[in-house]
Amino acid sequence: MYPSLLDALSATLLDGEPQTENPRHRALLDTYTDVQALDRQLAEWTERAPSDDDADELDQIVDLLVERMAAGAVLRRLLSAGCCCADTRDGACREDPDASSCPGNEADPQSIVQAALYVFGCVGSPEALPSVDLVSCLREIPGKPEGRWNYAELTPVRLARLMSPHGIAPRNVTYRDGGRFKSYRMADLLAAEAGRQNTQGS
Repeated sequence: MYPSLLDALSATLLDGEPQTENPRHRALLDTYTDVQALDRQLAEWTERAPSDDDADELDQIVDLLVERMAAGAVLRRLLSAGCCCADTRDGACREDPDASSCPGNEADPQSIVQAALYVFGCVGSPEALPSVDLVSCLREIPGKPEGRWNYAELTPVRLARLMSPHGIAPRNVTYRDGGRFKSYRMADLLAAEAGRQNTQGS
């Protein structure tokens, strides 16, 4: 697993102080590592001698291929999605020099729905965003949404749990490139936020 102990030691000696790991970069590295490991397993299958249980072997190969394609799709999404909100030394969002507008600002805590809408705005306000991409961007925001997990600790499952009380759930969405992913729709987020504002105004 990167970085190794030697890498950490050299970074400390050269930089003078430990650097905070970027969650998005970690997700990219981990996913790429998974893709390489699956490629090695597929290569090993091609070098094996045929077995007597062809049906069972075929099922294993198919499962491995499906897993490899899914990992490749996640990697492509991570590589193509624009970086949105990220920590800086002063805790402000890079896209917004005004730290008060960042969803993770402790002086003005926002709901997970508002944070998700912020991310949608950062990436061009698409109709839908795959859960893995939304999580990747949310993890770059400082703070703790809904008082549960830090943004940096979010996973698709945790995000779904945070969204559930707001009446929002990920849906299967097919994109122009043919990919089909569990995604969050902007319309659902806007409807939930409008309902919250109406409740507060009444």
